[in-house]
Amino acid sequence: MGYGGGVYKIKQLKNGKILFAGSRGAYQIFEPDMTPFRSGMWSANGPIYDAEEMDNGNILLVGSLGNWSVINNEGKGLKSGRYKTSHITSVARLSDGNLIAVTSPGSYILFNQEGTIIGDGLVSGKNVVSNLLSVTSFPGNHAVVRDGSKVHILKIENNTAENVYTGKTNVVKGEIDDKTTVKISDNKIFFGGSNGIFQIMEVDLTP
Repeated sequence: MGYGGGVYKIKQLKNGKILFAGSRGAYQIFEPDMTPFRSGMWSANGPIYDAEEMDNGNILLVGSLGNWSVINNEGKGLKSGRYKTSHITSVARLSDGNLIAVTSPGSYILFNQEGTIIGDGLVSGKNVVSNLLSVTSFPGNHAVVRDGSKVHILKIENNTAENVYTGKTNVVKGEIDDKTTVKISDNKIFFGGSNGIFQIMEVDLTP
């Protein structure tokens, strides 16, 4: 990125443009041919960890110290806020178009398509400190949350996320690569780790 710093998120938008978001709270949008289109800084003084596009084309940025911000697909800031947590680490768009974000130390946050918080709670259902690394959406308004070497499956209904499964992955704590979590089909997810360790997990979405 032209202003320096690490890149934490690269995402192609529905209009073909490409969003880069980085460690200094900066973001840049490129045309499909990689011609720079717009750059900016979000309102928070800290890194942007993840970004997700809404159905209306706006983009939710999340990051350090519980900060979040909504920009449009041309990079203009629309609204921002701060959640009561250390970091918002990951965000995904659900089947119903709303968004779910996860935090360290262990909460989920639900946003509607206007970027307003409509629900929150504890991913594990218990008041325990968790290092939530990623959230990935699945059909039927489900989400898979990676929590260190554990995994949670959530079902989101009525602005509440119910924990319907918690289990262990084969990728142990010392081998975790927190950015290598990819949905590879409607019921399978790939977890990566260091030293070539990986796991493909089947996600049971049975009601």
